[in-house]
Amino acid sequence: MVRRPPWLAFLLCLPSAAMAAGLPYGEDFIRYGYSRPDTAPALSVNPLPQEPGPAGGDDAFLRQVELLETESGPYAQGLDEPLGSLGRYYLARGEWDKALQVFTRAVHIVRVNDGLYSPRQLPLLRATLDTHRLSGDHVALDERYDYYYAMFGSGEPPYTGLRLEAALAYLRWQREALRLQVDGQGGRRLLNLLRHNDDLMEQVARDDTLAPHWHAELALSQVKNYYLLLELVDEPELEPLYTTRHVSQFPEVGRTQRNPLAEELLRRRGSAQGLGASALEDALQRLPADAEPELRAHVLLALGDWHQWQGDRRSAERYYARTVSTLSEAGRADLLDQWLGEPVELPDNGVFFQPAPGESVPEENAVELRYSVSAGGRVSNVALVQEVEPALARNAQRLLRRFRGTRFRPRWAGGFAEPVAGLTRRYVWLE
Repeated sequence: MVRRPPWLAFLLCLPSAAMAAGLPYGEDFIRYGYSRPDTAPALSVNPLPQEPGPAGGDDAFLRQVELLETESGPYAQGLDEPLGSLGRYYLARGEWDKALQVFTRAVHIVRVNDGLYSPRQLPLLRATLDTHRLSGDHVALDERYDYYYAMFGSGEPPYTGLRLEAALAYLRWQREALRLQVDGQGGRRLLNLLRHNDDLMEQVARDDTLAPHWHAELALSQVKNYYLLLELVDEPELEPLYTTRHVSQFPEVGRTQRNPLAEELLRRRGSAQGLGASALEDALQRLPADAEPELRAHVLLALGDWHQWQGDRRSAERYYARTVSTLSEAGRADLLDQWLGEPVELPDNGVFFQPAPGESVPEENAVELRYSVSAGGRVSNVALVQEVEPALARNAQRLLRRFRGTRFRPRWAGGFAEPVAGLTRRYVWLE
């Protein structure tokens, strides 16, 4: 979950012209079974295996390693494979230190044999990231992501598919680090994230050799960053501007009266709706006429959701209608039903949801709500379907209060948005 960290307090005294956005779906509650977190891909290994490891445990893997070393030396081609298996065995058992040592050695062997940028090291680097994540060492995970990104050019050209995948993974991690409050440099991290995503979009746009989906993916990433900006940087309170009392509390800001970092964040916040829309519109304009209809529809849907979450119903309806026509003309009734066949809580990109690795929400904590959603995406008549257990009563009341401010992508049928009454779904309040 996103929790506003202390570093944001210094922004509360600054002015903003941004219009009120919707509540951040995924921060305090989720629909039971919701599985769209904006975090790293699924873990490469189950941290709690259902079946025991091989007979002999790690000895079986170590014998394979020793045999290869005896035959071909400590950097034998193929040695990374049994080492990778050994590391995943340790990872599954929760032996983080042993797993890290083995994965680090396996990565080194791949680089000796195949070069620094060999794609064969990717699963091993990914496993290293998984290990830090599962161990809860987010500081080490942050450092490892910097290293991982540096191995693929740190977002600099020349661009390849591998480099751009690494860039998108790095941007995604920066959002996760903000949600996890990894350090006391949240304001600087957020601003650097926005700037770097901008730089990547600009540079990729100048490279005509790249597939069109890369610019679209980066634009979708930047819009997620703006969702976070609007939630993390609060509207101003009635306080004097740039006071020493506020500024001096935060090491990253210092004791000066003027704070350029805060100024830029607030400028971006004030223009966030336009900046986010422009990023997606630019990506849309850059799509060639023969681009995949699904990709075009995805960007159009994101534009509709962005305006809908901001409360700009007229713009949202325009982009939703274009999404419908694009998918209909492409014969993608399946996607049309999946994306617009029922009301959907916004934002529908998981940007505010931060689940723990391998964690599942207990079904017994879910409560069922009945409500209606208007053609404009507003909820009404919200009520509990049945009385809840006393242990869940407090959270159920919190859920009811928070839920009423959630904005929805409305259902579309026959080319028009339509209201849905008496919808019942199960939700879980996140502690």
